[in-house]
Amino acid sequence: MTFLSGAVDCCGAGLVHDPAKPSDHKTMYQIISASVVNTPPPPYILKLLHNHKPLYVPANGHRSTHQPSDTKEDMMEIFQAEADGRPREMKKLMGRRNYVAVVAYDPEVVQGT
Repeated sequence: MTFLSGAVDCCGAGLVHDPAKPSDHKTMYQIISASVVNTPPPPYILKLLHNHKPLYVPANGHRSTHQPSDTKEDMMEIFQAEADGRPREMKKLMGRRNYVAVVAYDPEVVQGT
């Protein structure tokens, strides 16, 4: 399952998964995009959102204690370089005008057969 989200004026990708079973069928991905016309948030907001503390989802009916559980939320470090090629300090979220294109994956088209 994949979630598409937006309205945060930045872009990124994350996943909710069981750390003990990385290829589990219950792994859920999140793609974050923003409308192209919105202005990105200030750099200090993006720095605040780059949380380096592991986030665990508590069992139903329990409050979050940040203790390890069987469900973890991770943001992926997909932005290695700036648009001009410089290395990025914050690699999880990018505060730029952006869009996401969702296309169907067809292995025959990709392989040219």
